[in-house]
Amino acid sequence: MARPKQVTDETLFSTAQHLYMLRGHQQFTLSELARELDISRAAIIQRFEGVEALKRTLSEQALTYFEQLLGSVPTTRSAASLMALAVCIGDMLGSRAQLASFLQGFQADLADEALAQLDRRRTEVLFNAVSQRMPELVISHDAAVEAFIAHLGGTLLQWQVIPEEISPTEFLIERTRVWLRLAGIPLDDPTEEPCTR
Repeated sequence: MARPKQVTDETLFSTAQHLYMLRGHQQFTLSELARELDISRAAIIQRFEGVEALKRTLSEQALTYFEQLLGSVPTTRSAASLMALAVCIGDMLGSRAQLASFLQGFQADLADEALAQLDRRRTEVLFNAVSQRMPELVISHDAAVEAFIAHLGGTLLQWQVIPEEISPTEFLIERTRVWLRLAGIPLDDPTEEPCTR
């Protein structure tokens, strides 16, 4: 009889995180993870006490990664920093499948208080990241921050349905240039530096 395949925790977590980011909270399953790793569902459950416990762990990891990624962007109150945030989010997504997961966030089961808390934290992380980089405008600071966040979300939703083959980063750059011009924020440096990974 063949011995069960041995998979390290690091490999299991890495593969699980990839699938979680790709599928989102609702579509992530232990069955797909087990097939990907060529191990049994029971072997995964044994380590993580079931799919919900694993999902919470993956949600926490995704939030930590998101916070660190946005934290790597320069914090000057300028158009360049706002553009860098847009580039960072675009680079993080990569594909339309991952966008669906990103927009879904952790809202699949807000009856779970732990997930609801993570969702609130993710909202705070994005708000604070934009707030730290938003220059003074004619409208209130918070209104400007909320308008920029709405721009990011709306742009990504539009990118998801356009027929053209363009990366989320390129699309965000194009539309963010327009938003900055509309808001009257000069973009002096045309170069968008990628965020630290």
